[in-house]
Amino acid sequence: MEPSVLSSFPFLKETGSFVRQYGPSPEVLLRSPDYAEVRQDGFLRTLEALGKREWKRETVLEEPEALRSVLVYIVSRILVSAVNDMSLIRRFALNEAGRMREDLDDAEEDVLELVTGELGIDYSKTPEGYAVRFADYLALSSDRIGGPGGEWKLVNRPVADGEVLLERSELTRLTMEEVRRRLEADLPIPVDMEMLTLMGEHVKRLREETALTRTADVGGPPVLDDSPPCMVHLMEDSAAGVNLPHHARFALTTFLHTIGMDEESIMGLFASAPDFQDKIARYQVDHITGVTSGTEYSVPKCETMRSYGICRDPDILCGEIIHPVQYYRARRKRSDFDGVVRVASSYGSVLTGPKPMNSPGTVDRVAPDTVGRWFEAEVRVRDVRARRVKVGERWHTAAFPRLTRDGTVPTLPMLDWTTALRLASLHGRTVTVRGFVTSMGNEPLLYIVGIKE
Repeated sequence: MEPSVLSSFPFLKETGSFVRQYGPSPEVLLRSPDYAEVRQDGFLRTLEALGKREWKRETVLEEPEALRSVLVYIVSRILVSAVNDMSLIRRFALNEAGRMREDLDDAEEDVLELVTGELGIDYSKTPEGYAVRFADYLALSSDRIGGPGGEWKLVNRPVADGEVLLERSELTRLTMEEVRRRLEADLPIPVDMEMLTLMGEHVKRLREETALTRTADVGGPPVLDDSPPCMVHLMEDSAAGVNLPHHARFALTTFLHTIGMDEESIMGLFASAPDFQDKIARYQVDHITGVTSGTEYSVPKCETMRSYGICRDPDILCGEIIHPVQYYRARRKRSDFDGVVRVASSYGSVLTGPKPMNSPGTVDRVAPDTVGRWFEAEVRVRDVRARRVKVGERWHTAAFPRLTRDGTVPTLPMLDWTTALRLASLHGRTVTVRGFVTSMGNEPLLYIVGIKE
């Protein structure tokens, strides 16, 4: 068999025999300095599945090159198994299947016949292209690889004499799906952890990078309490057993995935639905999050959420943002005194008072002689307004509270939207506010750090 075929399709029986005859033992592969570069390439090949970098394959012309390529693949399977994370397994299987499909697209007809035969895919040639038996097509397509146009649904396919007609690229796409399913089912393989001693850092790095794929740049692990009202309602409805429409499930799934929630946790949120079926729900979640589709779908914008009819109870922060994730990021910033100073300074004043610090005693008024002291007193909430403020090249969504206590209480803008939204919800009421008195110029200002109802 051609070395390039052995390298491109390592699941073939001939490839297995080739490695057993000419390759090293697992212990030598994982421990010998002679295979250090192979182990490094196996790590990079696995890292590619997480979208971190592109692993550059070498051209395979001779048997030694083919052997090295297959050994790299074996090392990557061992690493994936050592990490033993379902998200990595699915991404690795999809990446490898995609790589094999590229090679199969360019392969000769006898290689296509060999690969499909090994996978149990029965097809025939027709004057128009290829034909696959009706039952085989359904088993392989399963709507998993369908796009938004539904082109893979059987109703949209040409059928003749119990067979589905396909072009060559469509046949290789179905073949890729079978490769992906087999790879995913075969992993993890049993791993001798003692033999992985020299690859401990690689395993550690892969675990870290796998975790990062579930955490977008939104300020750390997911915090559902910081979700926008629309998503909170969808989560509450789902927990209450409401049968969410498809567009609502799509919006909620993309949002939860973007803020870093793993697939199993997302599945758990839908488990109370009256029509919940684990297999269907898992397919939908995996497809939306890119595990099986290769595309990570984006969270719908606020405008789209409104058109869906699932924008509910918008608050003052909603009025200043255009996207649910933008809302989440604003909530996740929490209290940032330096950021507050930058926002306040954008209005032309310069902070002259101290930063929050330990100081003796607590005052109940904001005045020049209280600068540098902690404040705690009852105030009345007139209102809280939101505003987008540009400082340099960065935009901030800030809250501007208006409080009264024997007159107006001058305050700094707020970036802690958790506290700002609580204040906004207490419009017209009296609450106890805790903060620190600083100043800009000669004007004392209150930096709010919390409230007590």
